[in-house]
Amino acid sequence: MKKISLEKHWLTYLAIILIPVIFWCSVYSVLDDPKDNEKFSLLFVGDGFDCDAFEQYIHTEMSDSRIKSISVESTTIYDDLYYDYLKTRCYDYDLIIITESNMRDHVGRVVFEREIMLGDYADILPKSEYYYENIDGTEIPFGFVLNDEGTSNLFAEYYSGEEKCYLFMSPRSVNLDQINGEGEKGDDYALRVLLSLFDQ
Repeated sequence: MKKISLEKHWLTYLAIILIPVIFWCSVYSVLDDPKDNEKFSLLFVGDGFDCDAFEQYIHTEMSDSRIKSISVESTTIYDDLYYDYLKTRCYDYDLIIITESNMRDHVGRVVFEREIMLGDYADILPKSEYYYENIDGTEIPFGFVLNDEGTSNLFAEYYSGEEKCYLFMSPRSVNLDQINGEGEKGDDYALRVLLSLFDQ
């Protein structure tokens, strides 16, 4: 009977052990990935917002067993690909805050694509000045003025800049209690964070 040499076939044995381990790790990773309604993300476009501190605040003060992932990020955009960047990235976030110097003409229509009728939700949304764009002679609200001179709210506690900032809701966020036509009723974590930003 021919003996199988471990020296000659060690690579085969190693593969037999590792392939199932790698397979099950990959399956677990996919299954463990949070669903869209189990994660919250915010993008701040500009300078002066303490993302880490605000993210920590959300973890501490707004804990929710359904939310498995929270991220607050910032970027500054100076080049001509501004719209393309935001058009692509706005779907990765629930809320986007943009400083006035990073705003461009018709950012609401170009980036967020469709009108979100904020006025229809005036009873649950903050009493804030809206960010309007004139489209075919009609003033359409696309977002909120989050802060202006002398504003005192939660956002101001984490923002050290002096610029006016505008807050937009992503057209694809599933965590806005269906305000944008996406997600399920009751998935409202992003909406609650939005409201908290205006709290004094």
